[in-house]
Amino acid sequence: IAGLSIFAIDLYFSLSGLDINVNNDTLLGIGDLFNISGSWRVFADLFLLGFSGGLYIVPLYASMQAYAPKSHRARIVGANNIFNAIFMVTSAIFAIVILNVLGFTLPQLFLVTGLLNIVFGAFLYIKLNKHIKHAVSQTNDGIAP
Repeated sequence: IAGLSIFAIDLYFSLSGLDINVNNDTLLGIGDLFNISGSWRVFADLFLLGFSGGLYIVPLYASMQAYAPKSHRARIVGANNIFNAIFMVTSAIFAIVILNVLGFTLPQLFLVTGLLNIVFGAFLYIKLNKHIKHAVSQTNDGIAP
């Protein structure tokens, strides 16, 4: 979660620092994009954002399949896909609200997303620590004479 947050926030700064002086009708080729000062940082942020997402999602899917009972594995994967679809639609609506209703820019959308990701990550960390402490205390209570 940290990589997703860090690179989303850095993408805000790298996109805000780009100096693009073109008309809206001008199409830029890939060579033109590489020649823009600061574009390599944007490309690096996008790559590392995707890479961080992969580091998060691949082990999550692997653990979901490893710990799910064989009799329910297909249902669990299917339910996860349904939740993924719901969250994709929700994130599209969130982006529409941020960009069109609130009038934020695209870099600001990345900043808001990164900051919300930090808040959500902190919430999960606190919840997980409480769960682990509770599980450890129950285990110690059962073992202690």
